Amino acid sequence: MSLWDLWAHGTTMGAQPFAYFSPLLSITVFIIIVFIITALKQVIDNSDQHVLW
Repeated sequence: MSLWDLWAHGTTMGAQPFAYFSPLLSITVFIIIVFIITALKQVIDNSDQHVLW
């Protein structure tokens, strides 16, 4: 059994600590993508301002 099997299918195997990794990873990636899209939209909308300050 590989670590990926535990990571992705922890609930079906009864390995409870691993069951939270996949949803947590998915939510984290979703939040990061939304943050990047929002930041890029703000940069495009305010193109006359500097990005870093």
